[in-house]
Amino acid sequence: MAMAEGIMKRLSDIKQERQWISGEIDFLNKRVDDFKRRIQRVEAEISHLQEIQDAVSNSEDRSSNRLAGLMRERRRHLVEMQYALPSVYEELKRLETGLIHLQEEAHELHINLSFTTMSIS
Repeated sequence: MAMAEGIMKRLSDIKQERQWISGEIDFLNKRVDDFKRRIQRVEAEISHLQEIQDAVSNSEDRSSNRLAGLMRERRRHLVEMQYALPSVYEELKRLETGLIHLQEEAHELHINLSFTTMSIS
């Protein structure tokens, strides 16, 4: 009977861990989607700035220099986001692997619980 209670306790713990991991995965997926939207927006800004710079490239005035500065800033921002994405993907992969292991453990515990209750009966 104590073994069955131990298994039930672990199953309850696994359920809580799975819920937490699922929440983390959802959060990271939303973060990835946000990164993708921000990257698209910055790429569009860079493209727009490039068009403007091309239009005023013949003039050697402050507006051309200002546009070049804005483009450098946007490109730096884009690179920063692109470097951040792989770490988010790695964290997602780690959490998904942990979730799979918990599901496997829960399955094994359900089988053990079935055998334990059958042997008690």
